[in-house]
Amino acid sequence: MSANKDGTFGKPAVNARILQLQMGYEFPEESLETKMKQVMLLMDEESELKKTVKNQKAELEKVTIETIETLEEKDALHLLELKWITPIQSGLETLPGEVISSMVSEIQDLEHKYATTYADIETEKEMHLNLL
Repeated sequence: MSANKDGTFGKPAVNARILQLQMGYEFPEESLETKMKQVMLLMDEESELKKTVKNQKAELEKVTIETIETLEEKDALHLLELKWITPIQSGLETLPGEVISSMVSEIQDLEHKYATTYADIETEKEMHLNLL
């Protein structure tokens, strides 16, 4: 541990030394200290993994940009077609079927709603009145 110019030890140096001592000491297995030690190790691992992911993402973006910039025109047009034209075209092709299905469903709902006609109700009403 290195001292400051005035001979004192700064808080970061002291905390680093405490952490070093804690990591070197074997605490009982189920103790809070052991769990805290595991948490710190996992947090360090997570931090390293995040750095790795960030670096790999940057590298992937760099390679992607280079690939896009070196594409030939026919390949670029093909990719644009796959990305935009094909999904739009298939969406437009399904629209009439969806509209027809919606209309059929609404008509069936109306048919069910008005399955019993006014004439049926009047006939049933007359039949019940005759029974009385």
